[in-house]
Amino acid sequence: MFSAFRAAELSTPMWKQARMIIMGTVEDSILFRDVTVEAGAVIKHAIIMQGTVVRSGADIEYAIVDKDAEITEDRTLIGAQTAPIIIPKGEKI
Repeated sequence: MFSAFRAAELSTPMWKQARMIIMGTVEDSILFRDVTVEAGAVIKHAIIMQGTVVRSGADIEYAIVDKDAEITEDRTLIGAQTAPIIIPKGEKI
């Protein structure tokens, strides 16, 4: 899909629009722009919205994390496939 855009059509390059820092593990998940996943963090089967920070050692599975949230160091959040955990906007967990 990226190849469908020409550089002249974008005021900001696409790679700058979708800044993410991913140093941890992410599997079968959707991450929005400006998400940071620190080293040692694990995210599986989750939706992580823009501006969220997942700190080192955090373990997230089957969760929906709204924007601008922070999941603190070594925190474990595990929901179920049919009942994911929902973290509201701006929460620090």
